[in-house]
Amino acid sequence: MIDTRDVLMETDRSCLFFTGEVAVVLGVSTTTVKRLDDTGQLRAHRNRRTGWRYFEAGDVFDFLEKRRTDT
Repeated sequence: MIDTRDVLMETDRSCLFFTGEVAVVLGVSTTTVKRLDDTGQLRAHRNRRTGWRYFEAGDVFDFLEKRRTDT
């Protein structure tokens, strides 16, 4: 489980994480993470059977970097 940005940085970019784990790293709610996916700001992979979203560590890292440079 990822629970800090530091752990994310040490993770292989192709590892997949659940919505809740991404929310903890970003410091936002799971609803916000889902909204980021729905608006195309953060790409998720979907399990077609369950509808669950999975996020690649590399995409989360890139989102964090973009957010840091935009502020």
